[in-house]
Amino acid sequence: MRPQWLVTLRTDAPLPLVADRLLVEVTRADGSLACDACRRILDASRPEAWPISFGVAASATTLHVRARLHRARKLGPEGAPDVSTTVDSRAVLPSEPGPVAIELRMRCLGVPSTLEETCAVDEGELAPVADAVAGAGDAAIVPGSWSEASSPPCASPAPPGMVCVDGGLFFFGAFERDEGDKDQLVRLSSFFLDRDEMTVGRARALLSSAGIVARPTRRGPGRSPESVCAFLGDADARSDELALNCVDRELARELCAADGKRLPTDAELAYVAGNGARGTRYPWGDEEDICARAVVARGAAPLELDEAEVTIECRSTDSGTLPFGPVRGGSPADVTLAPAGVLNLGGNLAEWADDAFGPLGGACWSGRPLLVDPVCRIGADGVLRGGSWTFEAWTASARFRVPTSSVGASFIGFRCARPAR
Repeated sequence: MRPQWLVTLRTDAPLPLVADRLLVEVTRADGSLACDACRRILDASRPEAWPISFGVAASATTLHVRARLHRARKLGPEGAPDVSTTVDSRAVLPSEPGPVAIELRMRCLGVPSTLEETCAVDEGELAPVADAVAGAGDAAIVPGSWSEASSPPCASPAPPGMVCVDGGLFFFGAFERDEGDKDQLVRLSSFFLDRDEMTVGRARALLSSAGIVARPTRRGPGRSPESVCAFLGDADARSDELALNCVDRELARELCAADGKRLPTDAELAYVAGNGARGTRYPWGDEEDICARAVVARGAAPLELDEAEVTIECRSTDSGTLPFGPVRGGSPADVTLAPAGVLNLGGNLAEWADDAFGPLGGACWSGRPLLVDPVCRIGADGVLRGGSWTFEAWTASARFRVPTSSVGASFIGFRCARPAR
């Protein structure tokens, strides 16, 4: 048998969350491929398939192996893996053929190799390219063994009206129409989240007991935008079952605090809306039947409301024309799959996050290899998450977020969260 190097690749990455493809290249020192078949793309999604091994025939020429663990959906120019979400390693094959190992470690996420330098697994920083380590590598390095990958689950049952959201890793991203297809790896601690949007009845009870001075905008007369506001006054219970809208972000914070809670963060709302590590396109999954699932694109026509919202694509049904405005209880089909039971993250009312709006790739949303429980405080604008009755249907996406001033509006509501201790 012709002498060869037996190359074993090992990783501690959580798969398939962080990656599902492995690009392997055998090159000369100048980076050119050493042979016509020296570039392979392998399925890396199955943890049980690791470690991944292959042979390289002995050569008198110095050869390098470059391995890049990446996601198939995150390809940059000319099909190259996106460097910000790729684990990249390069090593020199030693002069004597035999077994060698190369590690693809999560602390090297987002550190691209060059011809001369690659990520050193101990420091997570670039260092000169060195010989591959002799042998088959450390057997303890297996998919999912990265120490930063997990969070403890909820330590107690969720309080009434809330659900337990077990924390973990996910890619926080922006909807492509707004900020480009950017992702940041985030780890969240476990938390509790209200199942439903804050209602008028719950808000009235908190307002009467907590000494809060500010009030939501009261429902106005006729065809004014305020005529869609749900709040009728401190002593009027007729709209108690409606979701509270027309409330600014500061008052939303005060109401959550009065309930022993806080506003959820931008990352927490994104995590639940995308079903955690699954990263679904919508809160209910990946199905595209948006109008049937969420209360979106049900704006008012000009004859119905002054300053009309004319996004009305979801109002026409086989049973007739639906009314404009938010819906009592929202839509039972707009529900997350895991954790089960969180309603209306896709529509009805867009919701306040606790954060200031920070663009993806900016100071708030740049951290390697991950951010832990991030909350952005840089910027004047607040963050709205999810679609609303006035927004276009596509805004029901789990990735939809938009900056706005912190004033209330008929399409804005909120829900509350608290740590899971």
